[in-house]
Amino acid sequence: MARAGGSAPSSQSTQALFIASTITVFEPMGAANLVRAQTFRVYEPLFAAAPGYFLLAGLVMAGFGFVERRFARRY
Repeated sequence: MARAGGSAPSSQSTQALFIASTITVFEPMGAANLVRAQTFRVYEPLFAAAPGYFLLAGLVMAGFGFVERRFARRY
């Protein structure tokens, strides 16, 4: 189903965002929560983890794009 004024999200972006969200739960956010528990600083670890999340999400999306282009059927 298409959104008003745009196209439907591709399966590539949906898959990549799912994997990236799974990665962020275990890696950067886990490290940020550990620092938060040890130092009682709330926002600094989260701000430090955010660029790592965006980097991982971008890499995962680029990887999915490469794989889908590589194995796409050509009609």
